[in-house]
Amino acid sequence: MEIICVITEWAAAFTENIIALSAVALAAGKKKGHNKYILYLSALSFVATIIIRIMNQIESFSYITAVLAILISVLGAKFLSSGSVWIRLSAAILTFTVIYSVDYIVVALMGFFSGASENFFSVFVTTPGWSRISFLVIDKACDVLLYFGLRKRLSGFHTLTKHLQYPLLVLSIISFTAMQVLFQVVVAKSFPAMQLAVIFSWAFVVGFVAAVTAFFISLAKNEQSKKSAEILQMENALMEENYRQINAQQEAYARELHDFKHHLMVIREYVQTHKEPELNTYIDSLLKTSYAGMLQCHSGNDIIDAVINCKSAEAKALDIQFSFITGLYTPIQIDPIDICGVLANQLDNAFDACKLISDPKDRNVRVEIKQIEDMVFFIVKNTVENNPFETDPQLHSTKKSDGKRHGYGLTNICAIAEKYNGCMQTEYSSGSFISSVSLCCKPLDT
Repeated sequence: MEIICVITEWAAAFTENIIALSAVALAAGKKKGHNKYILYLSALSFVATIIIRIMNQIESFSYITAVLAILISVLGAKFLSSGSVWIRLSAAILTFTVIYSVDYIVVALMGFFSGASENFFSVFVTTPGWSRISFLVIDKACDVLLYFGLRKRLSGFHTLTKHLQYPLLVLSIISFTAMQVLFQVVVAKSFPAMQLAVIFSWAFVVGFVAAVTAFFISLAKNEQSKKSAEILQMENALMEENYRQINAQQEAYARELHDFKHHLMVIREYVQTHKEPELNTYIDSLLKTSYAGMLQCHSGNDIIDAVINCKSAEAKALDIQFSFITGLYTPIQIDPIDICGVLANQLDNAFDACKLISDPKDRNVRVEIKQIEDMVFFIVKNTVENNPFETDPQLHSTKKSDGKRHGYGLTNICAIAEKYNGCMQTEYSSGSFISSVSLCCKPLDT
């Protein structure tokens, strides 16, 4: 029996260290090849098992042993992963918080079901025997199942930015401390201690909720910043394309002006030599030549001009008839990024719908931007093959190559409209889809 108990203790300790090191390395980003990783993991776990088993023989060092196990995992994971020390430390603390919590839950449940609820700790944790062996087998089996169930989520830890790593570390330390304190209070069997545990639990829950709330607010801000950066990148690209087109148009005008001078010289020569038939023939040939260039938008707002001019060129390439009218009579106080987010998304949706129409003659997109007092309206009307509301009342799109539906464009438009105390309306009428977005161009009085 004694040999079986010793083997079980060593096997349980080795399993625990394997799980801890694997979890921390996975959370911090594995950097070794498979074979080398297994070799390093096994060797480090064996060394950690020896150290922890020695420390467990000294009862007065029981709290230090827990801290030592965390530090061993942090240092050992340095050879297995490429993550920062803060990620490794947070992952190690959280890992042992879960491992020890599972230990306490399993021992409490086994004590409850076996009828040893009064002295369950000594029966299953400190006393060698079959009860202790069964506890270790069940406990470590739960640890293994948890590890394989959560390993996919652990791999996302190393992607956290630094300003998210520090709150996670603080939260991990608080969770680990709370778990240890509460367990010691439960084992103490003291009523005042239980009251203190309840108060501590309340404070911990409040703090935990506040920390989680702050964490998700930070994630939301990061997501918003990411979307703003994407729209800003789109805006810059559109502005660059707009200026490129303007430059190309100016060069075309210069060439036409140069040719115009030559035409005048030829006409003057015909007049001076009284060659009227040749003059009429030459003038007729000039009249047949078209010098119409692409119509440029000059609304008074740079980003509106950039979006419409670039989309006008895109429409020409897609065989889409494109027209626009702008009526802004005062400067509008709307962030250019938000203007781009609304108008570019509206036109992208319109072009996507027109591309589904087989006959290019039926592809038509018209833009109207008008200002009524302090409100600016972005109205985009495009022909469609079918009524989109009949097949998709929520107007999801299918732009992704995998065909999964999503509505990021419409979601962005609605969010921007709400930001400026406006709204988005969509309707279908006589073979055309109409998207109308209103934005308040001046801050509202509050």
